[in-house]
Amino acid sequence: MILSNQEQLYTKAISIIDKGRNSVITSIYKETTKSYYLLGRLIVEDEQKGEEKAEYGKSLIKNLSKKLTIKYGKGFSVSTLKDCRKFYQKLQLLMERLECTKSQSVIGELNFQLSFTHYTYLMGCDDSSIAITKIENNELIFHKKISQEKEHANYGGVVP
Repeated sequence: MILSNQEQLYTKAISIIDKGRNSVITSIYKETTKSYYLLGRLIVEDEQKGEEKAEYGKSLIKNLSKKLTIKYGKGFSVSTLKDCRKFYQKLQLLMERLECTKSQSVIGELNFQLSFTHYTYLMGCDDSSIAITKIENNELIFHKKISQEKEHANYGGVVP
């Protein structure tokens, strides 16, 4: 079947718009995840300065959560900030596993392909090495699933 010029134009326009939107979504995932990683680092570094780690850590996260929630609204609960801390700690283990030196930028080495929610799901187990392996192995799988879900939503459940 040969498409008319208008249909070809329409198809190309859709392609351009879809690529642009997907690029924006990917950028948002990367920057949000990077921000949560940096928040986790900030929390860990500040906790390590504290005298009584357990009590100081609890109050630090609780107070930070209150202030960030006042400023930004949703998204900075105590559990989210704890996840940020855990995310940073587990990725530090990953970097050690990959034998990165201190002179290398951790942020430069990490290519956040997933949303923070996906990373927290992958880190759900207590064994750090299993979580790290899950992140390494499942990053592409989740990326493909997200793309498939977006494509499915774009066509209203009808595959062309």
